[in-house]
Amino acid sequence: MIGFLNQLRWQFLILYKNKIITISLIVTGFYALIFYLFRNSEFLEKLLVTLLLNDPAIIGFLFIGLGIIIEKKSQVLSAIAVSPINHHIYVMSKVLSLSLLGCFCTLCLAFSAVGINFNSADLLFGSFAICLMTALLGIILVTFTFDFLKFCLYSLPLILVFVNLPLLDYLGVLDLAYFKYLSPIQPSLEILIGALQQDPQQSLILQYLFSLFWLVAIYSLAFKLFNKRCSMLNQIKTIAINDFKLIFRDVTLKLFFILPLVLIVLVVWFVPMLLSRFEFLNDYIPLILMLFIIENTQAFCIIHSLLFIEEKETQTAKVYGVLPISKKGLILARLFIPYVLTVLFNVILLSFQKLIVLGFIFNVVFALLAALTVPIYVLLLCSYAKNRLEGMVYIKLFNLLVLLPLVAFFIGGNWVHILGILPTHWLYQSINTGLNVGFDHSLWFAFIYLFYSLIILKFSINHFISNQFE
Repeated sequence: MIGFLNQLRWQFLILYKNKIITISLIVTGFYALIFYLFRNSEFLEKLLVTLLLNDPAIIGFLFIGLGIIIEKKSQVLSAIAVSPINHHIYVMSKVLSLSLLGCFCTLCLAFSAVGINFNSADLLFGSFAICLMTALLGIILVTFTFDFLKFCLYSLPLILVFVNLPLLDYLGVLDLAYFKYLSPIQPSLEILIGALQQDPQQSLILQYLFSLFWLVAIYSLAFKLFNKRCSMLNQIKTIAINDFKLIFRDVTLKLFFILPLVLIVLVVWFVPMLLSRFEFLNDYIPLILMLFIIENTQAFCIIHSLLFIEEKETQTAKVYGVLPISKKGLILARLFIPYVLTVLFNVILLSFQKLIVLGFIFNVVFALLAALTVPIYVLLLCSYAKNRLEGMVYIKLFNLLVLLPLVAFFIGGNWVHILGILPTHWLYQSINTGLNVGFDHSLWFAFIYLFYSLIILKFSINHFISNQFE
């Protein structure tokens, strides 16, 4: 409890130092003066509900999003992620501070407009629930983008649907009938309206229950997304970048890194010279191209296999195993950069080669498919190899298994799919069909390869976790 109160005090201090409290009070005072001057207007209630629903809600929504974006860019979220601070306390204190400020402003506006002629308990609950929901909505949205301009852009349709549709129904602009109850904010809005009327036409018990239900549901969703996509992904991103930098500390790994560049040079200049000299090789152009595509994946297969095996030898993998982050997310993040670079190198290779004229879509699709070899290769190899010496032996074996399905092109007949148990067989068949028959005809083999690879990838991840981290 003391930790929560300290965090809440800190959040109010942040609001005060950023002049959010001061500006909110000044704006509230300005609105309060206007309501006081027009307190006898027949449209006062509708105008008041409109302002009570929009002003504190939008302020909470935007300020909480901007606050988290700034904290993320300032590496504050990274510190929170590895600190012993309970993430529930962080989220609740941030939401609660803005919601309490919104409630105070709401109370001031209501008092200036209708004096004490309102039900204070209903008004406070209704406005508090609305402020909480919109602030939580801001947290949900910020987990999908840390760019404030994009955050503002994405917020427009959300505020329209989440806040303004129930309001338009109340004002009589739209008739949503019972569909308005699909909006989480509707029960709280009815409580707010009932508080101003002082004599609501129906009991507000159901509205209270539904408001509490939506608060729990939205908070659960907001916390789950924030915990997974803000703090965890921030750690994983840092680990993945640092992990990639490890490649450049070792001369051997640097040499493997230039392998794709060497392959691109060979396929662009050397292979055409070879084909012009030995014309019989022209019949094997699809096979040659497949060989270069798959060999282009081997650089990062070998680099990251050696990195992961070294971590197993030095017990560094055990440290990753106790980090408060998803092991699957960590694995996929560490292999994401090598996967993307493998795709990039293969797209360049296919785009600049002069053996066969290919379309851009063909290049990208098969580069994406071929790169799936990298995570499967690395995870399976590291699951079985206990040290780097064993790793080199397994690298030789795995290279053989990756290339072995090319033999199928020399078998033919009914035995062509005899090596279909190896996933790269379906990749080669897909590429070959695309080169010789057409891209559309290759999709069937591509789907088989993709489905088969994803199954093996899932198995590889689980097997790697049990062997590497435990």
